[in-house]
Amino acid sequence: MDNDIIANIKFKELLLPTLLIAMALNISAVFDSFFVSSLIGESALAAIQVFEPVVLFITILEWLFGLGGQILSLNCKGEFNEYGSNKYFTIAIESTVIVCIIMLIVCSVFADSLINILHPPAGVLPYVQQYAPFLFLCFPISTGLGVLSQYIRVDGQPNFASYLIIIANVINIVLDYVFLAYFHTGIGGAALATLIGYSVALIISLKYHFDPKRTYKYLRLKISIKEWFESAYKICKTGFPNASTGLFEVVLVYIINRILTVYLGEIGLVSYTACMDALLIVSILIVGFIETFSSIIPVYYSQHDYKNVRFLFRKSVMFALIAAVAFTVILWVVPDLFLMLYKLNLSPNVETFRFTLRMFSLCFIPSVFATVFIFYYEAIERSAIATALSAIAMFVGPLSAIFGLLPFMGINSVFISFAVANVMTIIVAIVYVKIVERREPEYGGLLLFREDLIPLTQNFNLQNRNDKNEVISHLMSLGCKEEECKNVESILNYIFDNNEEDVSVEVLVINYEDNIAVNIKDTGKEGLFEEIKKEVCDDDLKFTNVLGFNNIGYTIKKS
Repeated sequence: MDNDIIANIKFKELLLPTLLIAMALNISAVFDSFFVSSLIGESALAAIQVFEPVVLFITILEWLFGLGGQILSLNCKGEFNEYGSNKYFTIAIESTVIVCIIMLIVCSVFADSLINILHPPAGVLPYVQQYAPFLFLCFPISTGLGVLSQYIRVDGQPNFASYLIIIANVINIVLDYVFLAYFHTGIGGAALATLIGYSVALIISLKYHFDPKRTYKYLRLKISIKEWFESAYKICKTGFPNASTGLFEVVLVYIINRILTVYLGEIGLVSYTACMDALLIVSILIVGFIETFSSIIPVYYSQHDYKNVRFLFRKSVMFALIAAVAFTVILWVVPDLFLMLYKLNLSPNVETFRFTLRMFSLCFIPSVFATVFIFYYEAIERSAIATALSAIAMFVGPLSAIFGLLPFMGINSVFISFAVANVMTIIVAIVYVKIVERREPEYGGLLLFREDLIPLTQNFNLQNRNDKNEVISHLMSLGCKEEECKNVESILNYIFDNNEEDVSVEVLVINYEDNIAVNIKDTGKEGLFEEIKKEVCDDDLKFTNVLGFNNIGYTIKKS
């Protein structure tokens, strides 16, 4: 019988919301590109690419406060620290609100200066000026929705998080077509469609704040100013490795836009837009699978449940690889299938577009491994290496490849640079693991498990009352007292007695040097712990609800 059933349930449950959140503003930009290119023209498409550095900057904030705060909150839940979990949730949301207000002011007051910094070509400038006003207004709204959706997704309401992103993007797609095809609003209508879609979704998301079932609570005035800033710093530090991916990409895309404008003009920007949209689409799948895995990992890794960590790692990488391979094959065999979305297959420059797409697609497969290392090491709070890998993948690697290969490949070095950078990232990750294994010999392997704990750990998957006997027998073999074994048996009996037949229960037993840790997870009803506590009457019993399942910890001290 599989020992990973709850982990598998949670992976499936969180996958769609995570994929949809990964879309966020990026998929809106992709659809804007489709409609703008086919209904207005290539120059308008180049204008969207001009804004790509700013769009990427917005995703930085979603990773910084959304993922950083989420990881810390989940770690606290895994350690049965409800105050810490709620503290990080409160500060992440408050920080997001403050940043969104600042963003709104800056985009309103300095709009012309922001456009000048982006250096649009003269023929593209009119389209940029039409697109900017509504796009700038959308940035704080998209950021707020993105961060809040991250928390809703891991707070037992993944479907609601999905609905929010679906609503935002469906409205955007429909209005894109209506505004551009029927009302002929020009490129500004595409940005207005995005603004309306995300505004409606943000308003609907307010339902979460009034939901009595949510487990994240606002602490309001309970946090001191000093603690607030210290915690905000820790959130940013934890979220920075993934946020830095966007930060490095902002600078990189800005530099590449300038290089392509000088060498190829509008054709270069159009080629790069198509390549980046292809990357965005495949990244939604790659990042979606891997972030689903990294959202669950903090709980299991903090409890040293390495069996489930390994299972989730393999599952996410397998799905991400399937997506990367499939998309690479499509772009190599039938690139026109993608180019026709922009009507670029009818362009006189179609051969250039085909070649650049094929070259660029070589980065998809190695990006799976580069991405999983960045997300995983951040999830287990090894932020320094995660940040370093992010810098190599999204900045140092591509730039060094571009300028290193420029004398040999010319401007084509831009389109091969991402594949080279991802391979460099994988090599550095492997070297880092070897260094850790020497400096911290208790850790080993790419996933950095505490290898000394693996033989001391036992997983059990229970489907009915009778399966508990194996757990009790194991505890007795470890020398647990009869009373302690009866406590565990009582907990398991209570869970099965008060839930339906199909309730799933996972038990993790770790035989530490000074105690035996018993961790019980179940997919049953909430609110049973108080009754269990009355029945067991043991101060070493702890509880939290995390990722939508019940999590009970029982520490048995060795005499």
